[in-house]
Amino acid sequence: MAFHKSKYGDKGENLPCDLNGDVPEVGDDWNDFAWAADDARRFSEHPKLWKQFIDDAARQATAITAD
Repeated sequence: MAFHKSKYGDKGENLPCDLNGDVPEVGDDWNDFAWAADDARRFSEHPKLWKQFIDDAARQATAITAD
C-alpha cells in the first residue's frame, strides 16, 4: 500500500513518487498512480522499470528510517 512522501517530513522530499507525492510499495500497480504520460508509457511497456522504481523507493525509505 502506497504512502505519501510527507510521512517522512523533509527527509521524504527526494523519495521516488508519482505526481501527487505517493510512494509505491511492493505489490502496488503502476496504473493506480498519477504519472506524466512518458512515465506511464515506460512503466506499461517495460514492467522491469516499474519493479526497479519500487525497489529504489523501498531502499530509499529504509535508509531514511535507519537515520
